[in-house]
Amino acid sequence: MRVIQQHKDNPKIYEVAWMWLPMFIAQNSALLSNLDHALNARFPPPVEVTEEKLDEIHDFVIEWVCQQIKIPGLEKYLQAMREVEGGN
Repeated sequence: MRVIQQHKDNPKIYEVAWMWLPMFIAQNSALLSNLDHALNARFPPPVEVTEEKLDEIHDFVIEWVCQQIKIPGLEKYLQAMREVEGGN
């Protein structure tokens, strides 16, 4: 699983998997809004959504969040989502 996924109704659009993020991130509307702006600037839709592109966006989201919230171990925690099977 990744912190981002393809939109279920439009496979050319990706979205952040908010429900899989820690609550202090998922409920921070200002952070999520800023992340949305950063994602649209870096990966303007529509994006050709491939496994490689999803991996690239996943890594970008984690790097960006960890720059905003400096908590030891947060990057490892978010990267561990890749070990969860059955997601995107």
